[in-house]
Amino acid sequence: MSTKQNTTKDTESHAPTTEQAAKVAHETIDKVAHKAADAEQYVRTHAQQSKESISQQKEQLEQSLQDSIDRTKAFAKENPLLCAGLAFVAGMIFTALMRRR
Repeated sequence: MSTKQNTTKDTESHAPTTEQAAKVAHETIDKVAHKAADAEQYVRTHAQQSKESISQQKEQLEQSLQDSIDRTKAFAKENPLLCAGLAFVAGMIFTALMRRR
């Protein structure tokens, strides 16, 4: 017999409670490791899905913002006097509000 086998037999015969506790501990750790691996996979999957969803929402928001800018520019080109008047009135209101402070 090898030294390791002798040691194992000696340990089992001299400390059966310790060996049983170690066996239970190993089994428990294996179960927890399996559950942790499942949880990790779940988190990774949902994190990837969230990343993709956020990326799509960002692209939609950027497109919406660009559409609004384009419509505003088109409106300003079609109605330059109206835009100038609106800017003048907005400036007057802003100035009046700032003077009251």
